[in-house]
Amino acid sequence: MNKSVREELLVRYRNAKSKAILLDYDGTLIKHTPIPETTILSEDLYEILIKLVETPNTEVFIITGRGYMDIDKIMTHLHVNIVAEHGAMIKENGIWKNQISENDSWKARIFPILSQITLKCPNSFIEEKKFSLAWHYRNAENRSGFRSSRELIRTLKTAILSDNLKIIDGNKIVEVMAGAAGKGNAVRKICDQSR
Repeated sequence: MNKSVREELLVRYRNAKSKAILLDYDGTLIKHTPIPETTILSEDLYEILIKLVETPNTEVFIITGRGYMDIDKIMTHLHVNIVAEHGAMIKENGIWKNQISENDSWKARIFPILSQITLKCPNSFIEEKKFSLAWHYRNAENRSGFRSSRELIRTLKTAILSDNLKIIDGNKIVEVMAGAAGKGNAVRKICDQSR
């Protein structure tokens, strides 16, 4: 971002009557780690977030693909709004709400596909969330993990044809989720409410 754009943003921020700050969690606020459950906010970052949350006329949203219960444990002492599971769950004013109404019967068909690739790719693992299934290969050998991820995506594209599902090809993760989920949809909803 160049200096003039940054200065314009700061002026607009200072002049805004109400503010919504949206912050991505994994890969932005914190670095990816071999075991996702072990990642926590640094004390400095925690203090910054507290100051933002306490700023008058300001709403802070943490946005993540993590399961809503996992991120809730991490943010338990921070009174912040959270968009979890790629927008499928939103916590506002301390209350979690489903943003989509999907059944998860598809998981019974997809889980065996993920299990099969997990057996082929050492050190990979499966994570089940309320609205998605994720296959992580961050701990696998790089070439083997990447090759396995491409194979998995090809297989999944065929497997999800009859369902309203989508595949996210992320940072050493392949995730299958309800088609109605999406961080972009959640952000649009937040922006519409903030006007």
